[in-house]
Amino acid sequence: MKVIKLLLSCLLLPCIVLGQEAEQEPIDSIRQMEATIVNAKTREPLGFATIYVNPYLSTIANEVGGFSLSAHVADTLHISYVGFKPIHIPVAQVDSIIPMEPGGRVLAEVVVYSPDAIIGRALSRLRKEHRFHSKHRADFFFRQLQRTNHRCSSLQEAFLSARSAFSVKDMSLITGRYLAHHERLNNPMNAYRLTQPEVYSKDKKNAQMAPISKWHRAYYNSTSTTITDGEREFYVVHFSPRDTNAVAVEADVYIDARTFQIVRYTGHFRNWFVRYSKKTDGEEQEEPVQVNTDDALSQLLYQTAYKRRQLVRIPMKYTFDLFYQDDQKFLEVKTVNFHTSFRMEDKPSEVRGSLINVGKFLRGAYGEPLGLQGNLRREIKERGYDSKFWKENEIIKRTPLEEEALDIFERENLEGEYEE
Repeated sequence: MKVIKLLLSCLLLPCIVLGQEAEQEPIDSIRQMEATIVNAKTREPLGFATIYVNPYLSTIANEVGGFSLSAHVADTLHISYVGFKPIHIPVAQVDSIIPMEPGGRVLAEVVVYSPDAIIGRALSRLRKEHRFHSKHRADFFFRQLQRTNHRCSSLQEAFLSARSAFSVKDMSLITGRYLAHHERLNNPMNAYRLTQPEVYSKDKKNAQMAPISKWHRAYYNSTSTTITDGEREFYVVHFSPRDTNAVAVEADVYIDARTFQIVRYTGHFRNWFVRYSKKTDGEEQEEPVQVNTDDALSQLLYQTAYKRRQLVRIPMKYTFDLFYQDDQKFLEVKTVNFHTSFRMEDKPSEVRGSLINVGKFLRGAYGEPLGLQGNLRREIKERGYDSKFWKENEIIKRTPLEEEALDIFERENLEGEYEE
């Protein structure tokens, strides 16, 4: 029986552990490893590195490179991260800090293509895969943490069903829970929307927000670099928008130099903002939106709506990092990590979150797609808190701060908003 463990902390994002029940081992032959993976040169954490022991025992590091895993002392731990040299360590010798060496540039060992040629080869593969796999669905674990004025103000956890090919789409809630401190500036940001940046577009209307398309030269400047991890070579194509005033993405796309499969998509959005509105019932909401600056009518309509609804546009920094897997023989989202930061009424606020592909983990029914205007907190509330499910899937490792917050679920049987 497969067991999936999701390890979370209040500021650390989750990691997945895939394991399998085995015969009873002597206690002293099993080692519980707690470690952090870092860049050997900069000492920065390497979030979402892959840790592998065997087909039934593997994990993904969280945002800050931390992971926890139990394995036999005779086993070997294999760690890989796109653009870094993979390492292989006997379980008995794993330290609390594991440094990984960055991969270097190579020119002579691979065929060097121009950025346009690399994009063209990757695009050709994506078109074929899209034809057969665009409707594939998987289950995801989602976690969102919001901090307002330097304090943890809300926490959401949910299992979602979604299309997983190329980018995450058509999300539907399976089950979830949330806890939010009842205060005026604790806004129910629909942050699950921020896990859906698209690397590929087959439609011209979306090409400005997705760098891999046949129209990429109309919207982006691109350059490329070739790197290796010692075992694989990658083209790293950097995209920067031609129109610096438009809402657009600036990103790096990592592409396998042999197969032209995309393995990573990371970057940030320019000219992004949150829409902040005070309602008559005292509630507030914020939603990331985009404005088409090339369309004067759309701009006028937005300005009119802002004036009528008394909305305030607040600049927001929004970064993302997607890793892909090809276990299904097509480009499928493996993990998504995002971070936003902004200031509201002169108080700093940030939202961190992650989405992790857990395959066909749950068989339960799910509702209608959440949609871009949906509200995950409201959907969870309407569906109801399934305490039995969360008790049976008590797979969360907590920090003291998270232990204190989530204890409310168990000690007071409370789900939703609370007051101190």
